[in-house]
Amino acid sequence: MEEVTYGLIENGSIKRKDNRYILSRKASDIQVPETIQGIIAARMDRLEDNLKRTMQVASVIGRDFAFRILQLITGMREELKSHLLNLQGLELIYEKSLFPELEYIFKHALIQEVSYNSLLLKKRKEIHKKIGRAIEQIYSERLEEFYEMLAYHCCEGEDWEKSLEYLAKAGDKFTAAYANQEALDYYAKALNVSGKLDKAALAKSVELAKKRGMVNSLIGEFKGAIDDFNKMRTAARSMKDRHLEGLALAYRGWAEHQNHRVQAAEDTLKSALNMAEEGFEDVRFFANSTLGALCLIYNRHSEATPFLMEAEKLAPRVDEPFISGWWNVFGSLWPYWEGRYDDALRHYDKRRSGIKRGGMDFLMNCWVQSLPEGGRGKYEQAIALLEDVISIGKRMGDDWWLARGLNTMGWLYGELQDHRQAMEWNTQGLEVSLKANFAIPEVENNARLNLADNLLALNRLEEAEDQFKKVEQVARNPRPLDQFMLWRYSQHLFHSYGELWFARGDPDKALSYADECLALAQKSNSQKNIVKGCRLRAQVFLVQGKLTKAEQVISMALKLAQRIGNPPQLWKSYALL
Repeated sequence: MEEVTYGLIENGSIKRKDNRYILSRKASDIQVPETIQGIIAARMDRLEDNLKRTMQVASVIGRDFAFRILQLITGMREELKSHLLNLQGLELIYEKSLFPELEYIFKHALIQEVSYNSLLLKKRKEIHKKIGRAIEQIYSERLEEFYEMLAYHCCEGEDWEKSLEYLAKAGDKFTAAYANQEALDYYAKALNVSGKLDKAALAKSVELAKKRGMVNSLIGEFKGAIDDFNKMRTAARSMKDRHLEGLALAYRGWAEHQNHRVQAAEDTLKSALNMAEEGFEDVRFFANSTLGALCLIYNRHSEATPFLMEAEKLAPRVDEPFISGWWNVFGSLWPYWEGRYDDALRHYDKRRSGIKRGGMDFLMNCWVQSLPEGGRGKYEQAIALLEDVISIGKRMGDDWWLARGLNTMGWLYGELQDHRQAMEWNTQGLEVSLKANFAIPEVENNARLNLADNLLALNRLEEAEDQFKKVEQVARNPRPLDQFMLWRYSQHLFHSYGELWFARGDPDKALSYADECLALAQKSNSQKNIVKGCRLRAQVFLVQGKLTKAEQVISMALKLAQRIGNPPQLWKSYALL
């Protein structure tokens, strides 16, 4: 209604008289455009040419526009201020701010839109290019603030080389700020632009596809990451760069492994290993470390060893942060799972200096370091590390690592025998896992087992059994995806569920569960769980009056507990003597 009124005033159809508006011609002679856009266009057509041109150029900058940019691309000085003052008087634009610099804004988004669309396409492109150059010149000392604006104007101006540069920089900027969806969008646009350029842009395409794949991995979108690493490989093949192609295969195999596509990951990683034979040590290192991790996770320990040994040999010669960070994780988990806590920390300490604070590498490595620190009783250090994991996991929106951090904090407080505090952490971990609805149940089941241990320690046996039963249903009837780390948390299940049966006065059932725990623990050399299984067996033998047998088993458990140095296993074994 407001724009209609302005239009009628400006074309002389109505006039002001005695504080009211009256018709200055017959109503039948008045023509009003059918749309609001038409009304605005008609108002613009009645403007002086210099005012109309000023509006048009400003509209290309955006609904908000800085005086300095407009001044630089129009080449006008004092007359520009006069034009803007006139446009303000017509209530087409307003002054938005004086500080930190003079800015204006179109009164309505539709005014800016109509003004923009009134320009020929060729002219719009020319102005967009000028705006990009003006921003580079005016804001050269703080250009990072304007990457998104530069990317937009360079794309609209079809300045493809500059577009590629600023789209990539905007993607990097959002990645650093954990604005993951924005980063993905800018990297996708950059990849699209790189396709418009000649072969010189292929190396940039490789880099962008890799970066986008890592962002997708960060938020657990591994299917998207696999697609990105395929694009990385396609660009590398177009370059005829065998090294980058092998690296793309290794990254894709890693993403397939993270996406629980076990056979596809194994096939891809072995293809990467074949290509690595051409002398690409980083490819061989990454493929070996990931294959070793895959075999460990799926209870193929004898197969894992040669891959892990080869990765250990190659590690000092590879300097790529993410690949080294990944190895730091599994190179430490390998001895940790065997109860070799000092070896796990020595492995971590070798590569500590290369890990930058913040981001997925740091998050993963904090979590991994917390495990052997907690295992050997350095609880303050472990808790401080997990506080970082939880804080960063929340900030990044990474539920996978957040849930792990919460569960592990619960485990530590359980080790300290503060079971009420432990329950709070474990309950939070379980809630995050259930809400995230992970494809595999491993994180959820670890939370349930920790929670059941707390309930068992508080003599809430029925509630503890509810949790044990849920996990046992998975352990006894696993689907293919359930195999992920099943060998590890099943040991926990069988020992703890056995303790519950022992507490209920059923030593035979307790012994059966202890034996199942020991069978898995001995196969994987999981020394802490061997101690736990042996100790439960000794408890059963004591109540059965088999004192000699009990003494032999507990002596074995104590000797092993002394070797690994885990405080709860030590004092519980001594207490049984």
